[in-house]
Amino acid sequence: MSHEKVVGILLAVTPFLFPVVMQILGLLIGVIQAYIFAILSMVYIASALSAEDEVHHTQTKQEGVSA
Repeated sequence: MSHEKVVGILLAVTPFLFPVVMQILGLLIGVIQAYIFAILSMVYIASALSAEDEVHHTQTKQEGVSA
């Protein structure tokens, strides 16, 4: 008899808890996406700056050799 009441209470509360759990999972996914986007952006910018510095360094070497 008491098991039926517990199950009834859980079934009555479930529609209120399920959206909260889904909101928390959605927030977690958003945070993970933002983190990955930030990391990828930093890697891209670092790569671009590294390539630009390498080109500048190579041009400086060539100017020194031809002079």
